[in-house]
Amino acid sequence: MKVELVSTANRRSVSQCSRGAGGVNAVCHTYTGGVVAVGSDVMKQPKVVPIYWGNTILGNNALKLAFDQFFAELLNSHYVDRLAQYNVGQPLILPSHVIGGTSTNVTSSDVANQLTAWFKNGTIPMPEPLSDAPNWYYVILAPPGATVGPAGECGYHSSSVLTINGGNILQILNSTIDQAWGLVYFPPPAAGATPASVVNSVCYCLVHEMLEAFTNPRGQGWSVNVAASGGNAGQNCEIGDLCESKTFHNVGQWNVETYWSNQDQGCVGAFTPDWVSLGAPGTGVLGAPVVGHNLDGRLEVYVVSNDGNLWHRWQGGIFGSLEPWQTIPATNPGISGSARVGYNQDGRIELFGMQSGGVLWHVWQTAANGGWSDGAVLGAPGGGIIGGVTVASNQDGRLEVFGVGSDHQLYHIWQTSPNGGWSGWGSLGFPWPHTTLQIGDPRVVRNADGRLEVFLLAADQNIWHAWQTAPNGGWGAWASLGTPPVEIANGAPFVGNNADGRIEVFVTGSDGGIYHIWQTAPSNGWSSWALLLGPLPGVQFNGLGGIANNQDGRFQLFFIGSDGALWTMPQSSPSNGWSPVRFLDGAPPAQALDGDQIPGAGLNFNGDMSAFVLGQDGNVWQITQISPGGTWGGLVKD
Repeated sequence: MKVELVSTANRRSVSQCSRGAGGVNAVCHTYTGGVVAVGSDVMKQPKVVPIYWGNTILGNNALKLAFDQFFAELLNSHYVDRLAQYNVGQPLILPSHVIGGTSTNVTSSDVANQLTAWFKNGTIPMPEPLSDAPNWYYVILAPPGATVGPAGECGYHSSSVLTINGGNILQILNSTIDQAWGLVYFPPPAAGATPASVVNSVCYCLVHEMLEAFTNPRGQGWSVNVAASGGNAGQNCEIGDLCESKTFHNVGQWNVETYWSNQDQGCVGAFTPDWVSLGAPGTGVLGAPVVGHNLDGRLEVYVVSNDGNLWHRWQGGIFGSLEPWQTIPATNPGISGSARVGYNQDGRIELFGMQSGGVLWHVWQTAANGGWSDGAVLGAPGGGIIGGVTVASNQDGRLEVFGVGSDHQLYHIWQTSPNGGWSGWGSLGFPWPHTTLQIGDPRVVRNADGRLEVFLLAADQNIWHAWQTAPNGGWGAWASLGTPPVEIANGAPFVGNNADGRIEVFVTGSDGGIYHIWQTAPSNGWSSWALLLGPLPGVQFNGLGGIANNQDGRFQLFFIGSDGALWTMPQSSPSNGWSPVRFLDGAPPAQALDGDQIPGAGLNFNGDMSAFVLGQDGNVWQITQISPGGTWGGLVKD
């Protein structure tokens, strides 16, 4: 289509580079009366298109990735949640664009002309559809060192009016768009500067202008006119201007400003995650932490140390903190990976782990909420178990354990009576003659009618499942659930029960997205595969996932992104719908996590959820909801 520039906008909102009391917005800094709705022009669902202009980022993939991760993490964090009070919805991050070039000075007319040229030659996408242009925001990082305005300005947001001539039959000929954009000064990076430090040299200004553009893109949204002293003309102040001189706050590794919240009558910085280090046993941790519940509701966290012993921390009371690490005094367990947790009918916890040679070992509480046995070996099928095992409870309370053998058949072993002894190993076969089973943990859950059902990834890249033909009974033939439209990347599904009992299966795809398939009715029938969460620019989700249920039954998914941070995504209501994904600031903020672990999670006695991960510092880290089913940190207010 043909794009022609008609005129540029007649307004600019700036932020200053200096963070002292003076500067271009000085009169705004001490005003505490809040902002008002000048009009109704806000971005109800912002679509953010980052543009990195200049030769510094061109070809520097590490620096581009750092900027992309900044946008993905910040705009999917609790930091933006308070913008809902201004009728701003969840932002959508669109792919970034690196455009070469040099300049010593960039004016608003230059930006308008460049947008026109980039639209015409297809360098950047136009709003689609054009009617959604009021929700699109093009944020432009200026060529390094180029001035973007008078001294003291680090950037501003504005808009330009464009006329669209031509187009396809779905567009109105000669229509105009008033396109919002922001321009930010980019200081030339110092020699040896890390990508994260380069982003942090400009991200406060990027955020300042972006949030103001969301809430006041064309001057008819949220702002306040504050009269200067001495009878000078009033200054138009926006939500970033009122808080520009306040303390920086961290969202993960990014240093950002606070912004004004009418709802809180002050400047809010973030929902600061409540990360706590639980340390580690002296010999270090092998594999991810797993979570169990005592019969009285107290959480326990279990890890396997590098010398093959089981360690645990447990709540000293139902509302208490976790006691220091102690070993479970079993005799030479020699476990080679993370344990698995099961529950006897009488409430006693039972733990299972794999010894060398694929031999199953277990240890159990001798009384509910009490001490531990010495442990015992449960043996293995011929050739041993490869990968890990999964444990589930039959409807009558008998525990049953599943693992893939060295011959790629699925094997199981079960209690012969509730709380009692164990059978020998039996085979459930494999999906013959179609495929064989992959190495990896099977996943087992119970249907609403009490029947166990097991899920695995097979060599043909399909998820296969088998199920009991009756509660506590025998097993039927294997069936395929197919596969999502991309290759499965994580090797094992993660599976859970909706509040209404329907089973749902999740996998991560080779494209970095999350896919799911679910029963259409409790204990019966399946949907088609669907994309739940696409990859974000700069962040992919292609590791193992964890799943837990909130107090009201809503799923809470956990996955570690390619950025090394923990992300979570809850259902919006029990058994239906999903809320946006949320960045949980790493563990602790800015520390990378091992993406091959399954995050552990469980409910505390009061109904809030705790999640546990292993950090690359070798310590176990915990984060807890501030209320049952709520956010994962407390509001910071200046």
